[in-house]
Amino acid sequence: MTPRILLLNNQGLAAVGGGPSIMRHLVRHLAGRYRVTVASQDDPAPGWDVAQMRLGAPPAAGRLWRVAPLHRAWSMRRAGLPAGLLEDADLVVVLDVHAGLAVRGARRLVYVSLSCVPLQERAMGAGLPMMLQYAWLERILAQRAGAVIVSSRAHAADLRRWTGLPGLVPVVLHPVLPGGAVSEPPGGVMMILAAGRLVVGKRFDAVIDLARRLRDLPVRWVIAGDGPERGALEAAAAGLPVRFAGAVPDLAGLLAEASVLVHPSPYESFGMAVFEAVQAGRPVLCGPGAGVREVLPDAFVVEAGAMEASLRRLVTDPAHRAAMERLARHAGRQALATDYAGGFEAVVRAVLAE
Repeated sequence: MTPRILLLNNQGLAAVGGGPSIMRHLVRHLAGRYRVTVASQDDPAPGWDVAQMRLGAPPAAGRLWRVAPLHRAWSMRRAGLPAGLLEDADLVVVLDVHAGLAVRGARRLVYVSLSCVPLQERAMGAGLPMMLQYAWLERILAQRAGAVIVSSRAHAADLRRWTGLPGLVPVVLHPVLPGGAVSEPPGGVMMILAAGRLVVGKRFDAVIDLARRLRDLPVRWVIAGDGPERGALEAAAAGLPVRFAGAVPDLAGLLAEASVLVHPSPYESFGMAVFEAVQAGRPVLCGPGAGVREVLPDAFVVEAGAMEASLRRLVTDPAHRAAMERLARHAGRQALATDYAGGFEAVVRAVLAE
């Protein structure tokens, strides 16, 4: 009998972001081999030949905002998943840390940690109490799972430290997903791209500051993404050659117009937008806190204080920029020698065989 796999996430197949991109990639790979069900808090996405189920939205924390992560997890546990969903699944794949308490009845479990959530929340401005709640939720999933999958070696080390499980040995699978074809950068005024969710921790204010400091250069800037900081960022960018593109389901179109991608976020378990740019043959400048540095040449990883000088050289030195483009294409080809979906399926088979 064909094994039944349940993928459980807060976002569905039509959502924008790194997690949904990974889930779509896995579903495409698994759908012909397994009976796949995707359960999320989004409406089913059209065009997918897999079962999709919409879960109830989590209740607002209200006065319990200080314990919002635990409140959300306990709410999912109390509400329960639809009857038979866990019981019918041979394997449950959890991508949402809040679901840890709701899957206690799963026969076999794989936890895909999209990020070390305590560190992600710290980057967003959360205090220690919130971070510790997320650490506890990740610890529960890590202890129960037959396998834990992380996005980088740095992510694995962070997860061990924050879960208090020094013996935890996650499977490291860099999410180097195949993307669009390499194209030559367009002529005319150069475009510098930044992409991600517009929240405090991603440091898009640093992108605005770079645009201000480099006003003497003939470049334009595009920031792709949406989030609670968009209004403040647009106000800060008034008078600068910065365009806000909003949320885009696919960066390929913008990367075809871009000459460089900048990504100053101080923490990323991986940084999929950075790899998409490298795969498209675009030079990138990212901070040392991104796990994607494990598949990048050292020349693409810069400290925050060196970002302006590095970007200025890329813009003003065509020979240097051409060399960095060649380096990007080579790095993209090397990284894609790793089969993310194939590695994930190997983990699935091992857990199913237990």
